[in-house]
Amino acid sequence: MTGVQPHMGELAAAMLVLAGGVAINTVVGLGATCAALFCKVRVWVHPRLRSTVRGDLSSVTRLRPFQWGLNHAVFVVATAVAFPVLSADAIGVAALTFGKARNEVVTVPIMVFEFVAFLGGPLATIPCYCWLSSRIIARSPQECWPRETLNQGHPGP
Repeated sequence: MTGVQPHMGELAAAMLVLAGGVAINTVVGLGATCAALFCKVRVWVHPRLRSTVRGDLSSVTRLRPFQWGLNHAVFVVATAVAFPVLSADAIGVAALTFGKARNEVVTVPIMVFEFVAFLGGPLATIPCYCWLSSRIIARSPQECWPRETLNQGHPGP
């Protein structure tokens, strides 16, 4: 609202960097999600975990239980599931509208496709997210270590 026009070259560069970052984040998230699923491990991601255990992640098993808060792995899984669907939707809309005049683009079939793609696509990922999260997202950091590690040095029941 300042009356100054944005520099389109800088805006385009910033958008390309943003898109590249999202793409890399999605690829890394997909790789991590697939690795956790195939290796049958649970994952806990929290920014304060390393500082809480003073860099010794093996001591997580010796921490007394307390409320850790949110497992940030939910965001990794959600990104890994949702962004490929949204990207495919955007590519589909771009393919349908490429080379058409503005009045040709606003047709009922294209509008229906856009509605289904950008609302239905992400909603369809919810069952996939629920299935994945139930298999790989840990409820506490202690779930990420095998039982042998947890019971090592501690008397069993």
